[in-house]
Amino acid sequence: MTQHVLMRICALACSAALGVALTPSCTFRFGTGSEDADRSDDLTDFSDPGEEENAPRSPTEPASEEDVFTDAIASADPLQLAVATARTSYALYLLDGAIESEGVAPESLDEVALSMLVERHLPWALEQADAWVATMDPALLPALPMGYIVRYECADEFGCPYSHKVWSRSKQRWAVCGPNDCGDGRCKPCPEWFGSLANLAVKGWCSYVCIVDAEVVGSAGTIISSFRGVPVSFSYIDGEWKMLK
Repeated sequence: MTQHVLMRICALACSAALGVALTPSCTFRFGTGSEDADRSDDLTDFSDPGEEENAPRSPTEPASEEDVFTDAIASADPLQLAVATARTSYALYLLDGAIESEGVAPESLDEVALSMLVERHLPWALEQADAWVATMDPALLPALPMGYIVRYECADEFGCPYSHKVWSRSKQRWAVCGPNDCGDGRCKPCPEWFGSLANLAVKGWCSYVCIVDAEVVGSAGTIISSFRGVPVSFSYIDGEWKMLK
């Protein structure tokens, strides 16, 4: 009896040992095959999340004018930006009023007619703006402590260009001008119920600040006619103004 039991135990032990020997072990391999390697590359990323964002632009993908302006504006002097903004916005406000005071028929303001009006009144408007800025305390100007905010929504609202590119004689470089302020051309004395008719000749205006590298070198402006939506633009760089095509 005892011998029979021992024989059965030995048989069970031998069966168990044979099963272990024949059973394949669970082995985890990482990247041992080409397909596994490709899959592991897709699923595993040990790079710094900020590396891609901070990487320099590829030489084959040059930065747009808007990108150049946005980068430059962050390093520009807030006081210079505020002065340029105040001067040009004030000049455009005066220019708007001068054009409206001409009493011209809105439907007659094509590009040629509007350009003639801008050229007629712009020197006076800029002179008045320079005199006004000279009397202001710089501390009262709205300099932004966190940098300058580019207002591309102005271009969307009034149909102004998103940017201007103007040659700076003093820097011998192209200055990029981005929108920084805007206003509508509403007839101020007109009652509210006039609605869109209150914009008799001018739909609106946009002012721009012009920068070379991180230095403010001037400004630019665009007037939009009300009836035809014609844009007429000018620049005020290095103390001189000129019409932009």
